[in-house]
Amino acid sequence: MHRAIDAETFFRIMPRYKVRSEGDKVRLGDQVLLEAIKTPGQYLHVSHSVFPKSVPEAGFNEIDVSADKMRSSWAVRAHTLRTH
Repeated sequence: MHRAIDAETFFRIMPRYKVRSEGDKVRLGDQVLLEAIKTPGQYLHVSHSVFPKSVPEAGFNEIDVSADKMRSSWAVRAHTLRTH
C-alpha cells in the first residue's frame, strides 16, 4: 500500500452554524462540516442503512461514504480509551 500524503485527500473543518466563524477554536459538542480541499463545496457525507430481512444479505449494515453537496454535520466528542 502506498502511504503518500496528498493534499487532495484532506478535509477542512468548518463550523456548521453561524455561531462560530471560520478560524475559531473547535470545542466539544460543536457541530462541524468536513469540506473537501480538492473540491470546495463538497462535504464528507455518510449514510447508513440496514438490509431488510427479505434481502439475502439480511443482518448486514451498509455504510456509504462520499463527498456530496449535502451538508452532513458531525459532532465533536471526546474519545476515551476504556480498559477492562
